[in-house]
Order: sequence, then structure tokens, then C-alpha cells
Amino acid sequence: MSAILKICLLGEWGVGKTTLVRSYLGGETTETYKATIGVDIGSKDLKVNYGGRIHHVVLQLWDLGGQQSLKNIRKNFYASAVGGIVVYDITRPETLKKVPMWLDELWNAVGIVPIVLVGNKIDLREKGLGKITTDEGQRVANEIKAKIQMPVPFVEASALRHENSDKPFEELATLILEKRANKIA
Repeated sequence: MSAILKICLLGEWGVGKTTLVRSYLGGETTETYKATIGVDIGSKDLKVNYGGRIHHVVLQLWDLGGQQSLKNIRKNFYASAVGGIVVYDITRPETLKKVPMWLDELWNAVGIVPIVLVGNKIDLREKGLGKITTDEGQRVANEIKAKIQMPVPFVEASALRHENSDKPFEELATLILEKRANKIA
């Protein structure tokens, strides 16, 4: 029997949450921006090697619209989430500055759950558009880890190019299983 793990993808509009989900699910990605209004839901079966055995889980992925106007609607979508992937855009520093707001929104709804921090659009560094360094992203992940006393993996990705688009989901699934086994706070 598979465990169903509800995961919320959080972050400002346009950071690439939808593209990250599409890339992970094996779908087509595009540079064209189309706002998520409310929520898009997808799922994927995953085998996680944890504790010396293979665990079958179903990741239920809730891609939440990042517009401020959707804040009251989002509260309803957090219910029963067991983890979160917080995405920021490495070309837009304000998206990294708002990570704590997104975490507060999630944690106020469901309590402290494991998260992964994702710096997306690393392909744009080649064009000189990267304004947030890897070290800055890692520093924020470390600050969150110190606050919640729980591991906070940090991943840089290019969802558009399918680079590291699977890693945040796999790391989060492992963290959730660890938490369920009471190995972490």
C-alpha cells in the first residue's frame, strides 16, 4: 500500500512552480508564463529508499497560485499538507526575500512540516541575469533550518531545462518519511 503525501508548491507568481511540476512529471515545459489561478494538482508514484527498504508513496502535488490576491483562497488548499517546496527565482531577489512569508502562511495553516528550498531558473545565469548566488540561497536554507530545528535541503534547478527538477520532490519525500519515523523534530 502506498502512502499519499500532499505537497504544496509555494512562492511568488512567475518563479516557475508550474514549470517545475511539469518538468518533474515529464511534461512539456515552455518559457511562456501563464498564471496559475487557484491551484493545479498533479501526482506521481515514487519509490523512496529509506531505512534500508523501499517505500512506495504517491506525491500529490498542489501547485498554488502565487498572486497576493489569492492569499485567502490558498489557506483552504494547505489543509493536510505534509510538506512544502518553496520556490524562488534567482533573477528576482524579492522572491527570495518573501520566502519567510510563504513559510509562515504554510506553517500557520498546518504546523511545521518539512520543506525544500528551490532556487529556480539557473539557466538564466548564462545570460548574466542571475542576481541571487548559490551561497545566498544556501544561507536562507540554513537560517530556516536553525529556526525550525529540521533539515532544509536547498536545490538549484532549471525547470525549463529539466535540470534537478526531480531532486526537490525526492528529497522532500525522504524528509517526510524521516519525520514520520520520528527521526527528526
